[in-house]
Amino acid sequence: MKRSKIRIIILFVCVIAVSAGVIIYNFKKDEKKGYISIAVASKMLALLDTDKSSVSEAANHFGNAGEGAWYEKYINYMLDMKYIILDEKKITKSDVDKAFTFGDLKQYLKNRDVSMDDVSKAVMVKINSQKNSRKLTREIFLRIYDYLVSLYGGEDGVHIEQLVVATTPANSVNADRWTAYTTNGARQFEGLSLDRYIDREVKVYVRKGEIVYIIGQTAEKVEYRNIWIEEAKDNRIKAFIGGDYREFYTGQIEAALEKTIADISVEDGRVVLISNKENSIDGKVLMSGAECIEIEGYNRLELDKDFKVYRTYGKFEQLTASDIMVGYNNTRFVVGNGKICAALITSGIKADNIRVLVMSTGFTSIFHNRVSFTCDDDFTVSYGDKTDCHKAGDIVDLCTDSASLLSNRAIIRPVVPEGRIKILTVEKSYGNPSYRGTVEVAKYDEGLVIVNDVAIEKYLCAVVPSEMPNRFGVEALKVQAVCARSYAYRQLLNNAYAKYGAHVDDSVNYQVYNNVSEKEEASQAVKETYGEVASYNGETITTYYYSTSCGHTSDNSVWGGNPDNCPYLTSKTLNPSHVAVDLSSEDNFRAFIDETNTSDFDYGFGYYRWKVRLSLSEITKSVNEYLFQRYEANPDKIKVKINGNWISRPIRDIGAVKNISEIERCYSGAIKSMVIEGTLATIKIENELNVRYLLCPRDNPITLLKGDTITFYILPSAYCYFEPYDDADGFAGYEIRGGGYGHGIGMSQNAVSNMVKSGMHYDEILKYFFEGIEITDVYRN
Repeated sequence: MKRSKIRIIILFVCVIAVSAGVIIYNFKKDEKKGYISIAVASKMLALLDTDKSSVSEAANHFGNAGEGAWYEKYINYMLDMKYIILDEKKITKSDVDKAFTFGDLKQYLKNRDVSMDDVSKAVMVKINSQKNSRKLTREIFLRIYDYLVSLYGGEDGVHIEQLVVATTPANSVNADRWTAYTTNGARQFEGLSLDRYIDREVKVYVRKGEIVYIIGQTAEKVEYRNIWIEEAKDNRIKAFIGGDYREFYTGQIEAALEKTIADISVEDGRVVLISNKENSIDGKVLMSGAECIEIEGYNRLELDKDFKVYRTYGKFEQLTASDIMVGYNNTRFVVGNGKICAALITSGIKADNIRVLVMSTGFTSIFHNRVSFTCDDDFTVSYGDKTDCHKAGDIVDLCTDSASLLSNRAIIRPVVPEGRIKILTVEKSYGNPSYRGTVEVAKYDEGLVIVNDVAIEKYLCAVVPSEMPNRFGVEALKVQAVCARSYAYRQLLNNAYAKYGAHVDDSVNYQVYNNVSEKEEASQAVKETYGEVASYNGETITTYYYSTSCGHTSDNSVWGGNPDNCPYLTSKTLNPSHVAVDLSSEDNFRAFIDETNTSDFDYGFGYYRWKVRLSLSEITKSVNEYLFQRYEANPDKIKVKINGNWISRPIRDIGAVKNISEIERCYSGAIKSMVIEGTLATIKIENELNVRYLLCPRDNPITLLKGDTITFYILPSAYCYFEPYDDADGFAGYEIRGGGYGHGIGMSQNAVSNMVKSGMHYDEILKYFFEGIEITDVYRN
């Protein structure tokens, strides 16, 4: 009997042992398959919606359970959006370490309004037929994620990068926690393990500098190309890679390698080959694009695929191609195999010239099919190494197929500095415009572009009269001159049109230039404020301005910005009383618009108060026409309501508009956000310009303050409210009542006129609109 019991016990133990072995085997088998944890999946899926900073704003569902773990914000976001379901009272580390299941996936796809059938077809897995408890393998999850990235990713969203990891906190004293420096620059890698990939090439998902997930290694032997060698001694080199310094053991160094550009090949952390690059050129940069740079005297040179930009003066750092200033000669270009390998920015610039794109008649395009020009004095036209001389009045024609443009660019220069070049194929309000400085005609695939390279002070002489009526007088024009100079200086440094060899264009996109001929009073205002700009804490500011206020100015929250970042932009009443009025409530704002205040500096100008009536069908047409265009321009400002959540996603049609509701206002009364309900979708719109485009009046007359009417292609401003009106069939549309013309941030140009009449001087007016500023000399500072 005892023996039987012993046998039974032994048999029972064996069964348990075998079962345990099976469990262990299955666990290891699962490990080999690889699963994505809920924590990592939450990060990947949350970043499909939005960036890391927005994810951080999610409500906290952990209490103290997570103890500040990296994954908290991502899981909080997923719970907020109802993308996953967890028992929020008992969330533990073991919960978030569990594998993401098909049940989790189904919940996510349902609440994100993604077709399960479409995903199933795309990844060749029947998702709906899978058990909810079944874990998704890494392979299947990544196939699904690839599909979702194709729907919702892109340049500003999640996308794939290939990069080489140079340093992490494991081998660098400069790298912060969760920060790596790579051949693509600094990258965050929260929640991921990256140390084992140092000196390895990897493929990763990335969003705004955050590595979302490491797809895998693509190469073991790597080459760091076009890197800066800071010093070389004691069989070691100190190299700057992606924003951090890294030391490599090299063995005997024969060539002089300090302060130079080189390629280095690395195996197992050791340098096996160094290719030094010594050839360089310099000159005035005429254009800087994604594929080539044009340098005066060298035509256009192709960029190496691993082209780098470094600043070598002051604090050494890696920059981007957008930091290469067109129109200036402060950069040395390292060349190898006929391509530009690196740009070394060797000094700052004295920004006294600006390059302006001259748009076609009516400001419809930056491209021209044909350019015809002459000059009021003798002039030359240079095509690469060839220069033709012309007499005053000679006419030169250039077309896209002109043989003389084989060098891609013609440069027209008057023989004397006072000479003016007239463009005969462009019409402005005063006829064919004439330009000071030089004019360049450059050839691109889309057509010809015209660039006017001109001294900033001369540029302003043609901006000020185009932006402010001369009748306002010199004192008012001085306000405009300082604003225009400050704005021009900031835009010049932004270098936005570098690929076309310019800083700004001549339209309302920047500042209207040369649409009105130069006026004596405007030129006097420019001369009397020579070099003066508005600065805050020693930095020149962007002096935003607009036509007319509603009697109240705004801070940058109108654009979704943080007012603390621009303390000189304030929200206040625009009249001598300076009484504070909070217009963020609907009742306060309506009362403000319905009344007029004769002491408001903008009172008397037509756009001070306006109204327009739009039917629901007209609003529907406008919304659906502009919706996708505005989404592409501001994807994070156009959101769709899905299962009670607002999600940024492409949308072209919301059906017939039924209602406008849930209006949120800034302190100034401008619409910060609003909801438009349609028969097919409900959307939330943010940003004043999106509001103005989506409610385009089209041919409906806008009635101004004194009863005059006008038609305009966008709503005059976002300082407005909506009053429903009925027809015979009931609710028919809205009468939109508002005030002001423009964004309302910074200086009201029309207000300046009345401020001058009240006895204020130009510097007082500037400090009224831009609080805490100083007027400084930009050329001295």
